[in-house]
Amino acid sequence: MARNGSGTYSRVASTPYVYNTVIDQVVVNAEMDDIATALTASIAKDGQTTPTANLPMGTYRHTNVGAASARTDYARASQVQDSSLVWCGTGGGTVDAITLTPSPAITAYATGQTFRFISSGANTGAATVNVSSVGAKSIKKDGTSALVAGDIQNGAVIEICYDGTNFQLIRNGAANREEGTFTPVVNFGGATTGITYTTQTGTYTKIGNVVVFVIHIVLSSKGSATGAATITGLPFTSANLTAVTTHMETMTLTSGDSPQGYVTGTSIYLGVIKPASSATMTDTNFNNTSTVLISGIYRV
Repeated sequence: MARNGSGTYSRVASTPYVYNTVIDQVVVNAEMDDIATALTASIAKDGQTTPTANLPMGTYRHTNVGAASARTDYARASQVQDSSLVWCGTGGGTVDAITLTPSPAITAYATGQTFRFISSGANTGAATVNVSSVGAKSIKKDGTSALVAGDIQNGAVIEICYDGTNFQLIRNGAANREEGTFTPVVNFGGATTGITYTTQTGTYTKIGNVVVFVIHIVLSSKGSATGAATITGLPFTSANLTAVTTHMETMTLTSGDSPQGYVTGTSIYLGVIKPASSATMTDTNFNNTSTVLISGIYRV
């Protein structure tokens, strides 16, 4: 009867082997056949047999196992701990058309797949990635936004995750560092009528959700608009009200007054700090050649 369903082997019933007595060949052959059946149902150590059901390990382990080399192999703990199954080394291809060769290779994309690699150069714009030659997929950031120049930095460790349609940029080793320029615009009462500039520049560095910016404005005419002074055009929307450092020259201010500014949304609201109070800065505080220097840090 070979094994009994719980793994126990029992001899064939009624096998009367008695000393110095002729053994019945039918009985012997039946027992040998039963043993052969039991051995056939066992796992050969050289890999000749394939299990036909789940193998409960009873809290025991397979020890000293080899590293997985195919997607149908199970991974040993060191491969998981070392992330070797998702590590792709230095990316190939070009800076905007990246190729990756993980080992083992994948045969299809699956939602949730994650890969890490070292960038071989900074991207110059929208980028794609092709893993194991399965096919090129766009790399996006913040959901559906295409990458812009510098989103992937040279030599950075990049992490991407497949969302079912595209790969999302999760981490780029520089905390998603981005640099760029913007055009700050002076407004009076929300209008820009007649305002012209000698200098009108804005630069920023975004690291994760933190934006560092510098604005340099020199007017050539303050125009004819009137009302509260603001500067619009910040590259990202501020998550909260944030004070910024403000320096102004060629302004009309009362002795003892000093300029102030704070970020809200994508605008900077300008004010005047007085010895005992504060007030909103307006067009009357500006001259045709006023200079504005503002630097600040805010979260998005």
